Amino acid sequence: MQLVVSANLSAEMAANPGVQFQPLEADPALAHQAAYTEHDDQLALTHAECFRLTRAQATTPVRLALFDMDSTLIPFECIDELAVEAGVGERVAAVTERAMAGELDFVASFRERLGCIAGLDVAAVARINARLTLMDGAAALMAEARARGIKTALVSGGFEPFAGPIAARLGMDEFHSNVLDATDGALTGLAVGHIVDATRKAEILSDMAQSMGLERDQVMAVGDGSNDLKMIALAGKGVAFRAKPAVRKAAPLAVNSLGLDALIWLWRWADAL
Repeated sequence: MQLVVSANLSAEMAANPGVQFQPLEADPALAHQAAYTEHDDQLALTHAECFRLTRAQATTPVRLALFDMDSTLIPFECIDELAVEAGVGERVAAVTERAMAGELDFVASFRERLGCIAGLDVAAVARINARLTLMDGAAALMAEARARGIKTALVSGGFEPFAGPIAARLGMDEFHSNVLDATDGALTGLAVGHIVDATRKAEILSDMAQSMGLERDQVMAVGDGSNDLKMIALAGKGVAFRAKPAVRKAAPLAVNSLGLDALIWLWRWADAL
């Protein structure tokens, strides 16, 4: 079954999916996530919102939802914001763009970018936090998650001083991110402990799902970059949100132009089926 939503949904239509829309039924033998056709590839790269799910997947309620932070829960890349404060914004942003597109090894590029901000006064963190805003629809989505009893986690390759406040603002249950090292009031250009890369994100998802006794279809993972691909693949409902082309093509669900609250529609659709 493939559910396709145009980018100009009215509020009334989005609130009543069972009345306004019907799923496109496919031959059961074809209703799976594998082997995108050329048409699917093109559709995934347009501004259509595409949800490719079997009926069983569509009707299974989500119990756990994990979200990337940078360019997903917030319209910023925090490491780029730190670089702006350090006067190396353009240099670091170019590396970030290539890393998120999967053109560079994430961990190596992470260390390279972090090294560029060595010596930055830790006061820059507070200045950045003061200007961070939430992604369109993020607050509404988290409110819906709480109302439904869905456990939410922020899982980020970014940094704890930003992830903690964002998770708190959204009322999320927990967060996982990198720890910035600082000495004498200045960032050292190093991270403390295990780097939250693609593998670590998938491990966190797996550990949380296992501790809750969940099946894959009860888990949603949402992200935009190549370092989100493993957790998107592991979740039964993996969502590419305003993502890089490679991520859009790999994910069974794509929100390309609407806000995060488009996922509320998907949850309510499951209620209506």
